[in-house]
Amino acid sequence: MADEKKADDKKDVREDGKAPAVIPPKPPTPELVRIDFDGIANRIVDLPIPAADMSRLQAGAAGQIFFLRETDGKMALQRFDFKDRKTRPCCPK
Repeated sequence: MADEKKADDKKDVREDGKAPAVIPPKPPTPELVRIDFDGIANRIVDLPIPAADMSRLQAGAAGQIFFLRETDGKMALQRFDFKDRKTRPCCPK
């Protein structure tokens, strides 16, 4: 049994006595995204949101989206609700 342990230890060391290089796992292949352009104009929704620099668009609960809105150098987290078609700050001060 001691001989088996020595044999296993030798597998983890290169001939020059150094540990083998760790090869990182291959990242997953991204999923192919297809856009159906046929009739896309009927699926685009114009949102009544005041003009500003917007970023970080994220889906929320059903019928809601969240985004960062920047105006005059100030950034605010906003929530748009499709039901009442209004934008509200998420963390009002």
